[in-house]
Amino acid sequence: MRTSGGTTTPSVCAKGATLGLPASETSIARLLNLAGYDTAVYGKWHLGYERKFFPDRHGFEDPFGPLGGAVDYFHHTEPDGTPMLYENGERVRREGYVTDLITEKAVAFLRRRKDRPFFLYVPYTAPHAPYQGPADRTDTPKNRENFNNPKGMRPTFAAMVERMDRGVGLILRTLREEGFENNTLLIFASDNGANPALLGYQGRTLRRGNPCPVYRALARRSSRRSGDGSRHAHHGPYCLDCRRSGRDALPPLRRRQHTGRH
Repeated sequence: MRTSGGTTTPSVCAKGATLGLPASETSIARLLNLAGYDTAVYGKWHLGYERKFFPDRHGFEDPFGPLGGAVDYFHHTEPDGTPMLYENGERVRREGYVTDLITEKAVAFLRRRKDRPFFLYVPYTAPHAPYQGPADRTDTPKNRENFNNPKGMRPTFAAMVERMDRGVGLILRTLREEGFENNTLLIFASDNGANPALLGYQGRTLRRGNPCPVYRALARRSSRRSGDGSRHAHHGPYCLDCRRSGRDALPPLRRRQHTGRH
């Protein structure tokens, strides 16, 4: 990104007033909230540091999580040491592994729902850097020098993914226990796909793989994956169209042809 003073990094711009998702944009959360849905986001926001870009400006009634894209998993600070855990628009301090904190908020949200319709968005930071498993707490937070060093971190990376997977399992179990399993549409999506033809990783010149949505139609307890590597921006319009028309969103997803391996 170019400024009058030369080249600067996106992270520096993000902490200014210019980079973020304007509240004038239409979001699925706002539209569903207007339709009577309870809305919540628990996890990273990463759509602007300024108050005018916050989740509550986009239809989320109950936001919690890191304001940026990644924080120390225990101290909840960014590489420059800034605490960046927010709840309902205010910076907060919480004890705990951030993956677990996100899961706990999601489970508590589902326990409170009763018969009200809801839209729950859970963007975990895991397994984004810094590489810290649930047992890797240190007295001092990660900083610029050691925040993004993947060397020798495969076991730690695995522990991070396992903890996130455990959290997803708890959310699914809560849906089942609360009686929501058969009338809830779940969309699993990653912004980083696994495509061996596209090498590299985030922050590198080479592409980091195709985003690959994953669908789970709980009504039939069946899984389907989109094999075309398409982005998931089309999910919102499709689901909203089904909401307005009263159509069941699940059958078209069940009919998708599965290609490749799970």
